[in-house]
Amino acid sequence: MSEPTPQIMAEVALYPLREAEVGPFLLEFLGQLRRPGLRVEPGAMSTLLVGEAHTVFAALEEAFAWASDRRQVVLRVTLTGAGPGPAGCGAREVSPPGAPNSRT
Repeated sequence: MSEPTPQIMAEVALYPLREAEVGPFLLEFLGQLRRPGLRVEPGAMSTLLVGEAHTVFAALEEAFAWASDRRQVVLRVTLTGAGPGPAGCGAREVSPPGAPNSRT
């Protein structure tokens, strides 16, 4: 049996500069990040990406190139390979329904 592939997590926040309305542009940016093998979890102020390192970095590189070709932007990225379980950030311990700390 093969070992689980290590995954990394990136927290990203894109800041378009000198823009009155940023919502539609940020939604397009999220679309540029999405691809097979990458979990994209948008939040109120930032987005989490979870996947294999080469997938995360490719998504960041391509999405940043797309954004910076269209606007002046700042992209803030925080990376970690630390996470619960043997597969790193991609493995989560889930409690049974009704148990304390359950996600359902």
